[in-house]
Formats: sequence, structure tokens, C-alpha cells
Amino acid sequence: MGSPLNAEHQLRCLVHTRDDHVITVNPSARLPRNTDRFTSLLEQLYEESRIPPRGLSLMSLKQETLPKLLNEISSDNVVALTTQGSPKAMEMVADELKKAQRPVLLVGSFPVGHFSSQTVDASSATYRIDRRRLDAWTVVGRSRCPLRSIFCAKGKL
Repeated sequence: MGSPLNAEHQLRCLVHTRDDHVITVNPSARLPRNTDRFTSLLEQLYEESRIPPRGLSLMSLKQETLPKLLNEISSDNVVALTTQGSPKAMEMVADELKKAQRPVLLVGSFPVGHFSSQTVDASSATYRIDRRRLDAWTVVGRSRCPLRSIFCAKGKL
């Protein structure tokens, strides 16, 4: 959340869950690094539907399917990163996303399994950026620099 893309409001962090909830994270939110505090925050979010309950929302929760969410944000290129995708370097994925006005990058974070067929169907393309299964934080970390270059090239940073 502390990336330059986030600081410049050039990145939106939306979390879609398997039970069709969407968590929207405000770019100015500073999420707790302590697991217990983070778990407590998510429990409160599921009880209240927003954090904090009043004032500027740092996180909000709503029920919504992934296709409806993608339509709502008017995405014109949705790329899913998965071990089941075609091999492609992250820099090449970023070059592909650069051509879109409203690109979306889907990163899975599953203890077991893969994206649902509904998610794969909603994607324009699926790619594998490494031969190994990577943790979501590693995938996001690898994507940030190439994606930042998109916004620098477009003069947005």
C-alpha cells in the first residue's frame, strides 16, 4: 500500500473474495502489519461494512460479483496472473497493460487451488510470470516497478 503508485492515486486496490465480497482500500490507508491487528480489522470490516464506521472510509465492503465489478470500473484489459497461464515476463505483461485506458491486474491469493472459471472467463488473458508458484506479495512486488513505468510513460507521475 505504500508504493509511489498508491501515493499518486494511480493505483486502486480492490480485493474480490471467493464469496463475492469486494473490499475497497483507500490509498491513504495504512494497514496493520501485525497479523492479530489485521485480522481484527477485517472482522470489524465484515461487521460494519466500512472502517471507520463514520468519516473518511479507509476500507469498505460490499457484495458484488467480479464481472459486475469489472464492468463498474470500466476495465478494458483484464490480465490474470496464475500458474495456469501462458508464460510471459512481467515487463511484457506491463507493456500489454500500457495499451489500455483502464487496465486491471488480477493476482490470486489462495492457500490451495486457482482462480474460478468465472474469473478466468472475465479475463482478457492469463499469464504465468514465473515457473514456480509465488506468494501474492511477491507477484505484487514484481508488478509494481513495470506498472509504474506505464504511468511515467503516460506522464501521470
